[in-house]
This record gives sequence, structure tokens and C-alpha cells, in this order.
Amino acid sequence: MTRLRRFTRAGVDAALEFLTRAREAELVAADGPPNELLFGAAYTTSFVPEVTVERRALRTRRDAAEHIGPRVKAVKREIVDDVRAWSWLGMYHFVDITNVADQARVSPLDGAFVIRSSSRALQQRYRHYLWGTWRLHEQHGEAAAFLLDEPLTSWSDLAQRAFGSIRAFNSPGVLPLMLRLYTRNGSRRRGYSQNPGGVRHLLRVLDQLERTYDVYGMTPEALLDILPEPFRQWADEDDQQPDSRTPDPEVEALLRALRAVRDAVNADSSQRTDLRHFMTLGSPEWKAYVADHGTPGYQTRQRTVLRRLDETLRKLGG
Repeated sequence: MTRLRRFTRAGVDAALEFLTRAREAELVAADGPPNELLFGAAYTTSFVPEVTVERRALRTRRDAAEHIGPRVKAVKREIVDDVRAWSWLGMYHFVDITNVADQARVSPLDGAFVIRSSSRALQQRYRHYLWGTWRLHEQHGEAAAFLLDEPLTSWSDLAQRAFGSIRAFNSPGVLPLMLRLYTRNGSRRRGYSQNPGGVRHLLRVLDQLERTYDVYGMTPEALLDILPEPFRQWADEDDQQPDSRTPDPEVEALLRALRAVRDAVNADSSQRTDLRHFMTLGSPEWKAYVADHGTPGYQTRQRTVLRRLDETLRKLGG
């Protein structure tokens, strides 16, 4: 067991420097932050009141929420807005987050691990792997089961919309409605992102309806009643056309792997993509991509890679 600590300003700066090095050197990422950064007096102070934490592999958001939630339950009021404590937790669990299957790369977003104190960073703290996941579980519980059961580092368009809008995230109805409309049988529904009635359309329409309704305070059912026809069609499809097929476990696993690759490529800030950094050579997802598009180049345009991944996903039914 380890006592929870919080970063000093110097600790935050040093953690950000470590993240930069970790993206450049796989060995640095594999070893994790040095003990001096996590426990040195120049970089950290004790969190008060005392809380103990321990390491374990955090594969899904549920893993993280169920591991961290009980440990901070008694200090919820003290820790909820303590960004330096959450930043320390992000770095303390760095290896637990990055050194699990299919998650070999470090997020290009510093805020996934460390929350700065600027107003913009505070608005985006929902993107912090641990703070955002903890709040998701606290706020929505099993109503957010789909997001909780995704890999902790997954960042699909649906997750980005759910975590990226503070009002949607905090609403009792909007986030559950998103998951009701755009997921089925543990998978995101085809066309959920950009089709009419999709999640991007939903957020635009909610902003318009807010002029008349308290949309961010309404239940999912009440929201569905006031939404235009394209959204009700998504709900009607779900009610009237249940999917009775038994999914092929191998295909489902392949779809999950390809979606994780697409999410990682999409989150990367580079304009050029080398898929060897995102896939294991000879893996099922690699073979599926190569079968459709040939062996990828070292510096393919990111938009081209995303388009090709989408084509493979559609071909496989995802």
C-alpha cells in the first residue's frame, strides 16, 4: 500500500516532461515514472487526509472506477477538484494503464494523465483517464455500462462526445440517451457518428432546443419525445428490429481491436501515420487491413489510414 500524494508545481512540470520523453522512447514508457518524481519532496506533498492506494492493471474504465472509487470515497469532497492529486494518481498508475494488452502507446494528450491548472485544462479534465472515469461511474453508474466496459484508453467519437461536453456528461438524460440510441449488444452502431440522427447531429440539435427546453435536466424519455424524427427512427429501429444473431466471438474481437487502432490513430496529432506503431505485425487486425489495402507504408496520410480502417470495419460489419 502507498499513501496518496499530490504534485507540487515542479512535480506537474516534471510529469509533463516525462510524458514527452515516454512518447519518444519505449523503454522510458515501459519503466514508468521514476520514484523521485512520484515520491520526492521537491515534486510531491502528502494528500490530507490520508488515503492509501495500490497498483493493479487497469484495462477498462470499469476496472479503474471500481479500483479507485472505494479508496477515495471517504475523501470525495477533498479530492474531487484537487487536480494535483489526480495528476499524481495518473502518473502513479501510468504503467498500469499503458502496459496492458493492445495498449502499447502513450496517449498524445498530456491531459490523459496530468491536469494543468489553467481554466481550459480544467474544462477538459473529463479526458483524464482516472478523473473522468471516476466521475462517469459516480454520476451515471450502470447507465453508462457501455462506456465503463470499453478499454480505459479507448477514445471513439462516441466517447469523445460523451466526455468532451461537460453539460452532456453531467446531464441525467443526455449521456444515457446517447448510449441507448447509438449502441447495441456491446458495440457502437453503424453510422452512429455522422449519419442523420447521429451523435454529432444530436448535440447540435440539443443546443437549438435549449432555447425552449431545459434539455440538460431532462430524462432520456423526455428528450426523445421532443427530438425530431431522425432520432426517433434510431430508437424505433432498436425497439422493432432486435438483433437475434449470435455474434461470432472472433469477429467481435477483431472489430474491437480495429476500433481501438482507429481510435488511437484518430487521437494522434501526427499528419502522417505508420500503422506499425499501432498494430502488431501478423495480428488479426493487421492481416485484415493488409488483405483489404495491402501492406501499409511508413508515412501514409492520417486521413487515408482512417478511411481505410473505416472501410475494413464496414466490411466486417462494424
